[in-house]
Amino acid sequence: MINIKPSMILDAICYLEKGIYFSQKQWMSKEQIKMIEELNRINIGLIHKCLNMSTVSLIVSTFYNNENLDLYNLDDLLNVFENINLVDKVVKERISNDFQKKYVYPTLDWLRQEYAEIYIKNINLLKQNQFDLYWKKEIYPKVLDNIKKKYLALQKVNVKALIANVCALKNISKLGDINIYVSFMSSPTAFTLYNGYLDNTLGIRLDNMLAHELMHGFASDELIMQYRTFMESSDYLKQCYKFLIDEMKSGEEEELVMSAEYYLMYLNGIPKLDIYKYVKTNYGYNLPLSIVLFELAINEKNRIIDYNQWLLNKFSKKEIPEITKDGITALLG
Repeated sequence: MINIKPSMILDAICYLEKGIYFSQKQWMSKEQIKMIEELNRINIGLIHKCLNMSTVSLIVSTFYNNENLDLYNLDDLLNVFENINLVDKVVKERISNDFQKKYVYPTLDWLRQEYAEIYIKNINLLKQNQFDLYWKKEIYPKVLDNIKKKYLALQKVNVKALIANVCALKNISKLGDINIYVSFMSSPTAFTLYNGYLDNTLGIRLDNMLAHELMHGFASDELIMQYRTFMESSDYLKQCYKFLIDEMKSGEEEELVMSAEYYLMYLNGIPKLDIYKYVKTNYGYNLPLSIVLFELAINEKNRIIDYNQWLLNKFSKKEIPEITKDGITALLG
């Protein structure tokens, strides 16, 4: 079952990053900018230090098992940072994926050392200035309207088949209920939560978003090392890797997840030409390996089981063809 819900506490986490680093307006909508300006006028005195909103949100959702985040208030959010040693223990027990460990564990360390106290002070300021009432009046109606649109869009997606294919690629028996929390403040970013993902209010198409976010956390350490080595094999790939890390501010699993997303969309009946239109609209030619891996995947005789192992085989057996900008341009058209 897929549940789509609002979450005030996740909006609060995202606001703290967006409000503190408000100079990065190029990624924000006009409406979002207006609200952040209003909130910054209300919340004078914020300590201008915070950690990555997606990682902090993942930690909060992991601690709360990604349940009831639509019901929790700022006191529940404070509970996370006031009990950071317990949170550290619970989250480290629940997050076992090699890729996620690399960014979650250091963030937990930073929280224990310094940042938990900063979040406590900032959240107390939000409480004092009634962030929850502002959210309910100004933000919640927009999120609720978007949730209704997402449920309508979801009726057009073969969710059962998509989830079955995700399970096959991740080599797991099943996924539990999927709780999607919609955030106004996270836009335009959507990111992974524990056993689910946080969406934003920009789009209502869910097939590619589900495919992408549910695949995160599949890559092993060995696969990431193979990927990193491959991206060093030419100047073109080095530039693309730099774009991914420095410009997109993304992780090393991202391009491999993108290839899985395209493959899942294809398995769900979306024509290859439509997928390539989507690729050009969203990422252009900046993630070329994802496109080449997608081509290799759809040319397999049988559906892929265990995408991590399939990719390891492709890298170790050197079955990935040379990738050039001209070749990708010709492929995409």
